[in-house]
Formats: sequence, structure tokens, C-alpha cells
Amino acid sequence: MKSLSTNFLKWLSITSVGLVALLGTEFAFGAFSSMAKADVTFICYAILILAFTASLFCFRQIMKQSYHMKKMNDMSNIAQMLGLLGTVIGMSFLFASLGAVEDEELKHKLITNGMATVLNTTIVGIICSLFIYTYVIFLREDE
Repeated sequence: MKSLSTNFLKWLSITSVGLVALLGTEFAFGAFSSMAKADVTFICYAILILAFTASLFCFRQIMKQSYHMKKMNDMSNIAQMLGLLGTVIGMSFLFASLGAVEDEELKHKLITNGMATVLNTTIVGIICSLFIYTYVIFLREDE
């Protein structure tokens, strides 16, 4: 079993990389501010909260030196499923709104905005799942 300080440094480095990536994405592409204008973003925020919770859960495990990799795997899977749920709900909203509109130009705008929302939830789900699973990979050897 590795020392507490080694595992803390692992946690700190993974969390720092995740935060830098999150902030870099926002500053470079305006990803989250653009998602705030969409309809299905509550799922993206739920996924981000799950990733933050997983980070705190991992920190708690490190401090107690008791590792529950199954729970971390489950959180990773939940993030993926929430991303998929956002994709399905976004597609449902997209198709429902397309059926109610006759104007072709408006339909094209709805399709591009709707697909951006759909893909954003998928991307956030996958990235957060990978972020959570990174904790599992680095801490698994200490079980």
C-alpha cells in the first residue's frame, strides 16, 4: 500500500488536470456558457456535479486509506448513462420542435442548435466518465 502523501498527490494532480481542462474549455470555446443557453444543459450540470462529487469521494477514500473502486466504477458508468440520457432527450426535443415548424431556415437553425446540445451532453458525459475512471486507474493498485 502506498503512502497517504503519494495518493494525495495522485488525487491532486488528477483533479488539477480536470479543473484546468474544464476552465480551458470554457475560456477557449465558451463551452459551458453556450450550453447555458440550451434546453438540456441541466443534464450537463448534473454530470459535472457527479464528477465533482466523485472527486470529493476519492479524496475521502485517500484520507481514510480505504478504497472502494466499485463505487468509483459505478459513478463513472452513471456519468456515461447521464450523457446518453441527455443525447436521447435532446434528440426527442429536436424532433418534436422540427415537427411544429414549417419555415426551412428556422428548421436548419433548430437542427444545428439541437445537435449541438445533443453532442454537448454526450461529450460532457464521456469526459466526466473518463475523469472519474482516471481515479480508479491510479488508485486501483492500492487496494
